[in-house]
Amino acid sequence: MNAPLASVPGDLPPASISRRLLAQIIDSAIALLGAVVVLLIARAFGLSESFSVLAWLLYMLLSDGLPGGQSIGKRVMDIAVLHAGSREACSWGRSFLRNATLLVLGVIDIVFALGSSRRRLGDRLADTVVVRAGAPLPA
Repeated sequence: MNAPLASVPGDLPPASISRRLLAQIIDSAIALLGAVVVLLIARAFGLSESFSVLAWLLYMLLSDGLPGGQSIGKRVMDIAVLHAGSREACSWGRSFLRNATLLVLGVIDIVFALGSSRRRLGDRLADTVVVRAGAPLPA
């Protein structure tokens, strides 16, 4: 189980759509780069090229389970995925649940984040929220 994010003693404001989108773009670029590297290694050793797809898929599905509930893109954008109830950092299982819907539903899933709660369908399924990790607490 992941420990609570150190800077989250109480409620933090939800992450903006722009920060979430930029984090997703960064993560997509990292996943693509990783897949290309794995593809080149697989070719060099005569292994199946499907390992590159597996590398991409694993990063996209599990990256929010990295320490602090922050994929690399989320860390750069200073946002984090937390369990909505306990405020603990996102686990590997919750990361899988929230990101599987994004991979399956794409833009349809993202539209849910435009609502007042700013929670994608994947966030609702995994019971997670995306917050500003370093934001000052409300007064």
